[in-house]
Amino acid sequence: MTAASPSFASVRFVPEEHFPGIIAFAFQDSAWLGTLVCELSLRYFEKFDEILQERFRQMEQERQHWSQRAYAEAKAVPPGFPRS
Repeated sequence: MTAASPSFASVRFVPEEHFPGIIAFAFQDSAWLGTLVCELSLRYFEKFDEILQERFRQMEQERQHWSQRAYAEAKAVPPGFPRS
């Protein structure tokens, strides 16, 4: 948590406990953009072969797995915790 997070939460009417989740979306998008730029650069310089194509495919499958797991855990509400 940074010093700016409470002020962002209060200005944008975002509950402070939701702020880390919102920032996680930004990190996810920036990681996806970095991967896309890497793939496009490799293709541009004709270095994107079958081996790299398979690695990128596996990386995307792993990303989807962890993303789905994170969403599933976020939706799970611990016993006794009020739903919003």
